[in-house]
Amino acid sequence: MNDHLKAFTDADFANRVDDRKSIAVYLTQFCGSTISWASQTERTVALHTTEAEYMALSLLVQEVIHLRQMLKELKVKQNDPSDVFMDNESARKLANNPEFHSRTKYIDVRHHFVRERVELNEIKVKRVAGTENMADAFTKPLPRVKLEQHRASMGLISQGQYEATKNSCNVDNQ
Repeated sequence: MNDHLKAFTDADFANRVDDRKSIAVYLTQFCGSTISWASQTERTVALHTTEAEYMALSLLVQEVIHLRQMLKELKVKQNDPSDVFMDNESARKLANNPEFHSRTKYIDVRHHFVRERVELNEIKVKRVAGTENMADAFTKPLPRVKLEQHRASMGLISQGQYEATKNSCNVDNQ
């Protein structure tokens, strides 16, 4: 059983027509079950996809640090760094390589605590193929098969599955 925290993040670059802010999304899993997720408009306008993805990563890392602290308080050891998956290679390199910053000085310093958490071995930022990134389900319309695949990976059930379970468990509809 995978008993450590893992997480997925994505950003929908400049999606909002009125202000061109990007949408940041993430989801976290523990022992294979989704335990938190969020979708929110980023506070500032990103100039590049890398910046939008890095800001989404920053939001996710805040959640991961909070969850690791909560697990610690519950006496659940997290000996290994939490795996954080993203499909943007440039943002991943920015998080993992302090020397990569020469072309990305425009990214606000407040987001660079991600790199600090990598150096502290609390998180490990890894690549996931865009087609396998569960966070994609929150950023764009997907083909039905892919959406159902992501939903199953998240441990979420459809309304039909819920109805079948509810009926088989003899749950009252009040």
